[in-house]
Amino acid sequence: MKAVLYNAFPGMRKLIEKPYTIKYNKKSGALYLEREKSSLFMEAPYAVALLIAAAFAIYSCCDHIRLWTDVNCRIKRLEQLERQMITMKNDNELTQRRYASLGDLEYVYEVATKTLGMVPVTEESVIFYEHSDSEFVYQRDDILN
Repeated sequence: MKAVLYNAFPGMRKLIEKPYTIKYNKKSGALYLEREKSSLFMEAPYAVALLIAAAFAIYSCCDHIRLWTDVNCRIKRLEQLERQMITMKNDNELTQRRYASLGDLEYVYEVATKTLGMVPVTEESVIFYEHSDSEFVYQRDDILN
């Protein structure tokens, strides 16, 4: 029967050489191909390969999720540091403006000494005293006497 099929259908030789068997249906009188069942021994390597591929896929997905989470955490930390830097820059500008508004220190010294009559500090004008154990602070008249 194989020889008849080979001659009638040229492509049939490739199909028949594979693990197929030709069956005859008595009711319809038609020929059909039925695939031979492979043994369990042949399916074991494929099952192992499938398990290894599935394990690799799961590991890859978990690693991808871990990396994605790590990137998002770093982005949030970077945004937090940027907000902190902006706040510090604003504080720095405010402090610089405040010091700039004070004016030149030489001008302040000149106004204090000439206009207001203030005198620069000398060692003679500073009075040191030792602190006693009492909780009272004496006034200036008591210290000089």
